[in-house]
Amino acid sequence: MTTSATRPRRAIFCAAFLAVTAALASACASSTESNSGGSSDTASAGSSAGGGALNSKLPADLRGKDSIDVAIVTDYPPMSYMDKDRKIIGFHVDLLNAIAGALGTKFNYKDTSFASLIPELQSARVPMALGGTTDTDKNQAVVTLVDYAFQSSRLTVIPGNPANIQGLDTACGKRVGALAGSPVVQDLLDTASAECVKAGKPKIDWSAFKSADQSALALTSGRVDATLDSTFGQTYRVKEGQKIEIVGPKYLQLPIGIQVAKDNLELAKALHAALQSLIDSGEYKKILEKWGIADAAIPAATINAGKIKP
Repeated sequence: MTTSATRPRRAIFCAAFLAVTAALASACASSTESNSGGSSDTASAGSSAGGGALNSKLPADLRGKDSIDVAIVTDYPPMSYMDKDRKIIGFHVDLLNAIAGALGTKFNYKDTSFASLIPELQSARVPMALGGTTDTDKNQAVVTLVDYAFQSSRLTVIPGNPANIQGLDTACGKRVGALAGSPVVQDLLDTASAECVKAGKPKIDWSAFKSADQSALALTSGRVDATLDSTFGQTYRVKEGQKIEIVGPKYLQLPIGIQVAKDNLELAKALHAALQSLIDSGEYKKILEKWGIADAAIPAATINAGKIKP
């Protein structure tokens, strides 16, 4: 999931000066700077649950930094996307801002495609990434995930469903679009396609797109008969008036997680502690409800779906 635009914004954390004057606090809260390498937004640490008391849990090399870079997708509404002013907003941003507050730090958001999230981590260009990555064995083999919500996927079609697709079992011989960079989606489509062939039907002609927006455009322009996408994005698009219909059963009902490098367990455990503090305080629930996704709540924060103890 990606878009590429220049919309620099940097908020500077100024808690140390709040007691001096309200004017100084206001000036500190909204300064900006440019980032020639693409788009970024910096979120300041607030006074959310934990109030920065968990800062000591961060790895030493991150504790002393002005901000921590986070690779994030920006075409994944309502999770993370651009508003009309090209500012990154959404559930992910609000959740990460609250986590930053609990850790007493700042996050600097880097606009990244979904397919590039794991490569960004593996190349050490960023220590964290977020874009709705499912917590599966395949992903756990290359990154560590701190689970923060549940996600599922469904099919979307144009109004009237002229291809009469009611699920992947009726998509044999049809053109289906999906997001690139997701092994679990690829496995699902390949398995469904193999079942078509086994039944003597044509395989599913599926194509991978770099972003959810590109996949949606392929649907509305007639280049594909259906798309397989996150229910979060589908529900948002319908709410916003896009001419699509959601059909068929839910697939891939799995936890999704904040990604860190596979061997960076110290950072994973710090994020876990901050997220759990938000769950315990009720702030996590409030953020979910704000974005209309309360049914995606997890009962407790986990690392690698509970395989790693915090």
